Amino acid sequence: MKLKIGMDRAQREAYCGVRETVFQRILNLLSPLLLLAAVLVIALRWHALPQRIPIHYDFSGNVTGYGGRGTLLLLPVIGLVADLTVGICWRFPQSWNMGIQKTSRNAPFLYHASRNMIAELRLCLALYFASSAAWQCFAPEKGMSWLVWGWALIFLPLILYLVRLARIKRI
Repeated sequence: MKLKIGMDRAQREAYCGVRETVFQRILNLLSPLLLLAAVLVIALRWHALPQRIPIHYDFSGNVTGYGGRGTLLLLPVIGLVADLTVGICWRFPQSWNMGIQKTSRNAPFLYHASRNMIAELRLCLALYFASSAAWQCFAPEKGMSWLVWGWALIFLPLILYLVRLARIKRI
């Protein structure tokens, strides 16, 4: 069976031999909802925000750049674009480079681990961009040096995936 763009969920699952789990569905639903919630927070706080807000910080949390309050909308928009891009990758697991040789024996495990990683990555990206926007709405003067740790959050699904791959290699 050759992969076609118009395949429905059942056809894709039959093609790769793995079903989408409830965990993956929940994470894939939460990601865009978090980003839309960030847009809602910005909209609700819009009139309370100053015309000029800090938009760039150094690693110490000092403000190094300012912009209009409209720049706040860039955070959830970038997050939604990233979520959409990763979501498109989600739909075609058989085209991924898994990091190890795929065989008929390990393919279901690889697809499952990869789908988990992508669902977790989507959630972590959404958390990062949504929390950045919310932080700017409620405490822009306090700096965003804590968001450097947010990048560690983004790498967490990738580290977990590498651990899962190491286990799958033994199969």
